[in-house]
Amino acid sequence: AKVAEFVKKYDLPAVHVEKNGIGRFLPGILRQELAKAGISCAVIEETSRQAKDMRIIEAFDAILANRALKVSQAITSSPFVVQMREWQVGGNSKDDAIDAVAGCILSEPVRLIRSADNTFRKDWRYGESYKVNQDFSV
Repeated sequence: AKVAEFVKKYDLPAVHVEKNGIGRFLPGILRQELAKAGISCAVIEETSRQAKDMRIIEAFDAILANRALKVSQAITSSPFVVQMREWQVGGNSKDDAIDAVAGCILSEPVRLIRSADNTFRKDWRYGESYKVNQDFSV
């Protein structure tokens, strides 16, 4: 029900669900919950075949190198920040939060905001607004 609320709040077209191990039942359960709530959203089943360490590195490497990782203030009090600080390849520190974020990152394209002339361009998602004349009478 919480995932369905989140999907509805942010009008998500799709949700990726890792179905390794016990998670193999989750896509079906999520589809039922979304249908029950009347929410149209694709549930994309993911199976991870890559080692967790390599998946985390693959997800974060380019983003961290480009200093493009941005998190909301609410994340600073979550396990994510502690795990990012303490995580080591091959270590046995907790990594569930960063692994979950790595999965999210890998399911979406990385959008680096550097232009061809090596300067930063304005983020297209937060541009100016324009009023458009809607009187289409002939």
